[in-house]
Amino acid sequence: MEIVAAEATNLFTGTEAAPRQVVRLVLRGTDASAGEPGRVRIDGARVRTDDALTVGPLRPGETARVEVGITVDEGVAAGEELTPRSSWRAAAGPGPRSGSSSPSPAGGCS
Repeated sequence: MEIVAAEATNLFTGTEAAPRQVVRLVLRGTDASAGEPGRVRIDGARVRTDDALTVGPLRPGETARVEVGITVDEGVAAGEELTPRSSWRAAAGPGPRSGSSSPSPAGGCS
C-alpha cells in the first residue's frame, strides 16, 4: 500500500472544545500489500492522529480515499502551516512493512 496524496481541509470533526481537522488521504494498493490491510496514521511536530485507521486490503492498483481527524497541540495559531507525515504499516502479517509521505497541507492546519 502506498500513500498517493494527503490534503488538509477546512473541515473539522470532534467537539467545539476538542476539534479535529480533517485530512484527506488517497491510498493505492501495491503488489507487496495485496491481500492484507494496513494501518494509516499522521504524526508530526504538534500534530497527530489519536488512533491509526485500518484500511483495506487493497488489490494492486486499487485506490481508497479516506478522511482522518487530526489533533493539533494547543498554542498552534489558526492558519499556521505544519508539516506532518502520513504513514502506513501492515496491520498484520510477517515482517514490518511500512511507507510514508510528507504532504504539503493546502492552507496548513488550522
